[in-house]
Amino acid sequence: MRAEHEAFLALAILNPGAYPRIPTRRSDKGGFGPMITRTDGRARADRWWRLAMERTDGR
Repeated sequence: MRAEHEAFLALAILNPGAYPRIPTRRSDKGGFGPMITRTDGRARADRWWRLAMERTDGR
């Protein structure tokens, strides 16, 4: 799975604008700008960060 993520990130870096941006700020700090305006946007952004942090923290 790590190789898949590495390949995707390499493609995303080489092709700016072709893939969704990876947020650099937590949703409560303004990350996911346009997504937050959607009906379920806040919940989706919060879920994305929760899952990302769980994986990073090894939980």
